[in-house]
Amino acid sequence: MDSAPLHPEEDIGFTNDIDQCIRLARKRIAAGYMVKAHEAYLKELLEVKAQEPNYADGEPPGLSKDVYKRIWSLKQPVEPKDCVPKSSEINVKAILEAYRTRKLEVRPGMVSYWVDGIQISGLVVYDLEKSGQLAEEHISQGRAFWVEEPVIGTQLAALTIPPSNLVHQHNV
Repeated sequence: MDSAPLHPEEDIGFTNDIDQCIRLARKRIAAGYMVKAHEAYLKELLEVKAQEPNYADGEPPGLSKDVYKRIWSLKQPVEPKDCVPKSSEINVKAILEAYRTRKLEVRPGMVSYWVDGIQISGLVVYDLEKSGQLAEEHISQGRAFWVEEPVIGTQLAALTIPPSNLVHQHNV
């Protein structure tokens, strides 16, 4: 029995995209590679997939799956409540509108910077130093600052830096 070639981009363990995992499990079953293990894994994946919310529900048609997921995650209540300050609502509303109107897209590893509901950069590679400088500049002037860093399929933690105007979500 031939083993299916394993490439990092095809490794089930390296993706958070459940649909990709389902495709890869089916591909490996069809190739005869560790069939029983992949059948069991496929069964688990399909059970998880059945419990997923309809991310596109109530949103404009034709957006990418990643954008639907990001919109859904931005609409979810954050606990504890003090993780996302009230001042950030203006940024979240503007970001949601940008996704819904296709003015913003999800690209892995890319971020955009937002101040008081206005996008101040296009999609750029995240730079910790630049982010810190922008945060300090805008927060010191009492502005709501947000780094939009969509990390689809992973758990996010929101970090608020006093005076409660900066929100940055981190992959945890």
